[in-house]
Amino acid sequence: MLCKNARHPVTFDYTFDFPYLNAVQSIFIEPHGVKNGTMKLIDLRKLIIENGESPPIHADLRTRFPEKRFPLIIVCHGFLGYKGWGFFPYLSEHLAVSGFHVLTISFSMNGIDEETGLFTRPEELARNTVTTEISDLRRTCLFARGRTFPFDVSGQNWGFIGHSRGGAVAIMVAHELYEIRSIVTWSTPSRFDRYTERRKKQWKRDGALFFKDPR
Repeated sequence: MLCKNARHPVTFDYTFDFPYLNAVQSIFIEPHGVKNGTMKLIDLRKLIIENGESPPIHADLRTRFPEKRFPLIIVCHGFLGYKGWGFFPYLSEHLAVSGFHVLTISFSMNGIDEETGLFTRPEELARNTVTTEISDLRRTCLFARGRTFPFDVSGQNWGFIGHSRGGAVAIMVAHELYEIRSIVTWSTPSRFDRYTERRKKQWKRDGALFFKDPR
């Protein structure tokens, strides 16, 4: 599997089975350029973060050294995405190999089945809002600060990586947390109000906007 970047192409050689929630699963991955086939062991934990009256937040937590204190990176997907979409698993694995604890989340109202990646709860997606995703990210950060977080991230700098709308959500939350010292945004919109007047009139007339997705 080749994950291409303009400057740093990375090859991942991995084998794994989907574990049950809260189980620990080891993944072997080989970044491009590692000599002699040296394999890097990744500790992957499937977590469910309780979210009050809202649906829970599903998350993947990765690291190379679970017993060590490392900086934390929280990865946020965009509109119609989830933590297992596209490049997110490969990006998260590469960051973990590079010496971070990496928490990749699915926003609670994304409407997606985590096992299949299909939209099975469209009614939740229809009720999702930017405010909901901001609340989800705040809840995730509180969880990471708490005693039940599996890895030690105390006293460390944290970072956000957000793709598309997830980057905008990360920007909105970052100023609230003293731990956040860096933000990486990827194809992030410059404003939330991106709809044309024609689309807004259609939305008001029909009560909903419809989006096509190949999944």
